[in-house]
Amino acid sequence: MQYLESPDAARIGLLIRMQVALLLLAGGLTAWSGMPFSWSGNTGYGALFWGALGGVVSYALAMWLTRLSLPIGRSLRRIVSMLRPLLAGITWPQMVVVSLLAGLGEELLFRVLLQEWLAGAFSPALGIVIASLLFALLHAMTPLYFFITLAFGLVLGLAYWLTGSVLLVASWHGVYDLVAIAVITRKPEWLGLPQREASAP
Repeated sequence: MQYLESPDAARIGLLIRMQVALLLLAGGLTAWSGMPFSWSGNTGYGALFWGALGGVVSYALAMWLTRLSLPIGRSLRRIVSMLRPLLAGITWPQMVVVSLLAGLGEELLFRVLLQEWLAGAFSPALGIVIASLLFALLHAMTPLYFFITLAFGLVLGLAYWLTGSVLLVASWHGVYDLVAIAVITRKPEWLGLPQREASAP
């Protein structure tokens, strides 16, 4: 009998391939441009700790907003409900891979390459704002999600400008994504949504 890939596996496989392609593109463009950067910046390897802490605290804030009974909470719960089917069937190893790839690839592209180029051509403030706007446009599922992602991008942009640390912003972004995917797929009740119907792998 011929093996047929499940819809969940095919969708997650496509998501991983897209993140790999983005990382290769960002890494290739960064190398080609000769844009100088530092993995640890002025924070040393403590950047990993501070990035992980930033990711957890950022998602705790997002979770609090999502649970609110105000319109912003209801809108965020609708967004999460849209994301749940897209992430259905994702395993823990796949979560880690997707989060690491997204954190590193997107931060290389938006912070190291784009923000730094714009900062050199114009000003650091303009570099942070424009790179964050483009970052938000890439994630613009709804107008509200655009503005939340814009705020997140501005925070990451400011953190990168202050520290020069790729590890800090990549780990911050990656940990945020990992916690977000884990909560959405494993603990949606923490966001005020119904519990999942079946146990996740």
